[in-house]
Amino acid sequence: MRKILLIIAMAGICQLSNAQAVEQGNVCFDISYGFPNLWSSVLKSALVSGDVVGVDVGSIGPVAGKFEYMVADKIGVGVILNYANTSVSWTDTYNVWNQTTGVSVPTTFDYKVSAPRLRVMGKFSFHYGNSDSFDGYTTIAAGYGSLKFKIDSSDPDYSEDDFSLNATPVAIRIATGGKYYFSDNFGIHMEFGIGGGGLIEGGLSLKF
Repeated sequence: MRKILLIIAMAGICQLSNAQAVEQGNVCFDISYGFPNLWSSVLKSALVSGDVVGVDVGSIGPVAGKFEYMVADKIGVGVILNYANTSVSWTDTYNVWNQTTGVSVPTTFDYKVSAPRLRVMGKFSFHYGNSDSFDGYTTIAAGYGSLKFKIDSSDPDYSEDDFSLNATPVAIRIATGGKYYFSDNFGIHMEFGIGGGGLIEGGLSLKF
């Protein structure tokens, strides 16, 4: 009898050690928000000089939606859709020559430059861990990345030629993180990554 109980206990321990939060056939969805938005400081330093006033920096994201299908117990493939936007607005005053009066008149102009970014990347993820609630993973993703500039100004002499950037339409991301599932379907996640999103991202996770 003791031998039978010992065998049952050992089988239970082995099954527990082999348990994992995701397995082949699972479909996973993540919604995340990342920070910092590095383009906020980049645009501010590139566009705004020290003598301007009324500088306002705004940012959205990066916010991401992620889909993944587990093709094996530890391997998943999927898609990442990532969006972010940064805007910098300010005012500056110049002496403008008035042809009617023949006098230079101080004139204040408004400026606003925004840089929306959209990334669509295919991803490959390796999952590890022996827990039925915690899922550790490492992701490599690559795909399309767009970077555009929108310029609005009351200054007739200000144009896109005043600020330009040659960017390749390629996005790459390498990240590692973990998900904790409160139930069979719902959980939270956090990851640390380089490229194609935030240095730190976190949010909600679903699996089916």
